[in-house]
Order: sequence, then C-alpha cells, then structure tokens
Amino acid sequence: MGEKNVATEGFTLGVEQHHDDSRDDVPVPSTASNVLLLDDDETACNALLTASEPGDEDVVVVSWDGRVDEHLVRWRAEHEHQPKSVFAVAVGEISRSAAARAGTDDGPSVRTGSTVDVRAVEDPADLTQVGIALTTFLDNRLDGEDRELLVCVDSLTELLAHVPLERAFQFLHVMTVKLSREGAVAHYHLDPDAHDKQTVGTLTQLFDAVLERRDGEWTLRER
Repeated sequence: MGEKNVATEGFTLGVEQHHDDSRDDVPVPSTASNVLLLDDDETACNALLTASEPGDEDVVVVSWDGRVDEHLVRWRAEHEHQPKSVFAVAVGEISRSAAARAGTDDGPSVRTGSTVDVRAVEDPADLTQVGIALTTFLDNRLDGEDRELLVCVDSLTELLAHVPLERAFQFLHVMTVKLSREGAVAHYHLDPDAHDKQTVGTLTQLFDAVLERRDGEWTLRER
C-alpha cells in the first residue's frame, strides 16, 4: 500500500482531475473559493488568476516573497487586457522597494493611475496590518459584487518563516472565510518540501481544494 497523502486526506476523489502539464493545461476548480497550490509554478498561478470574463475582474496579490512587482509584471504579460483594479500587499523588509518597482514610491497605500493600489507592510510578522490592508480594499470595492475577485497569496512558506504555525493558521482562517464570503477565487502557494507532513496537513484543513503536480500531471482535489 502506498503512503497516505496527508495534504489531500479528506478531499473527495470523485472530483479529482488530472491534466498533463506538458500542455500547460491546469485544472481550475469549479466551485472552490480557497485553493492550496502545492507548487511554485507560474502557469498554475496564471491560470488561477484568469477571469472567466476577462477585463471584468479585480486582481489581488499578497506577497511575502518580495516579488510583488514580478507578479504584477507577469500578470500584465500573460493577459491582453487590464483588470478593473489591481491591489497588492507587499510584505517584508524590501516591501517598499518592491512597491516602488510595482508603481508606487510614496509609501504605503498609494494609488497609481486608476487601476493599481500597492500597500507596503514592512514587518513580515505584522499580520494585523496585512489583514487591515486587505479588509480595507474589500470594503472599498466599488460595485465589486458584480466583478470576479481573483487572489494570489505567495507564499505560506515565507509566512511560516516569520510566524508560528498556530498564528498563521488563525490568520488564514479569518482570511479564507472573508474571501469566501466575497465570492473570491483565491490561491495560496506552499512548498510542501519545506514543511513536515503535519504542518501541510494542518494548513490543508483551511482550503476547499488542493492543486498539485505529480509525475508531470496536475491533480486537483476538491471537497
């Protein structure tokens, strides 16, 4: 018998989907609000940040990896349209420089043009400020209920480098519930090789679906 996969225990095998990643064919969840992405693959990230009706979406990036500018540049390169709005929370020591490269240089919560808002949170352990930034954006969305809300959180591995698992779990529980109520499709990057199975299993409880790549194939499991 093979070893039990802790990360996907409790997920319904009846909706498991397999896709050959050589075709860049990434399965996108049909109903899940919060997806755990057990890979750092840009193709999967782009697929989960693609709206069903392009041009009618709000895109949100919450980044602990110092690459918020790269995320925004890649999104623009992969899509031939502009979203209704883009909001980013750049978290960590280099968050201000990342925010400047992304289009802001005046500090936190600066509006650049009509579509991009970048908030810098310098302390990567300050989850309160991260939560306030995200909540403020959600509360201020204009007619947001009529638009798709697509969210990327990169990454939980970086988050866990700064706060204990229990605190991260509590923060993510509030975040996933809030985004689910907003009707968002949010995905959260996690490097499974950087954590023990108990940590991965604990975090998995928070999500509606798990997307991972096994032996060259994408596998999606939804609850």
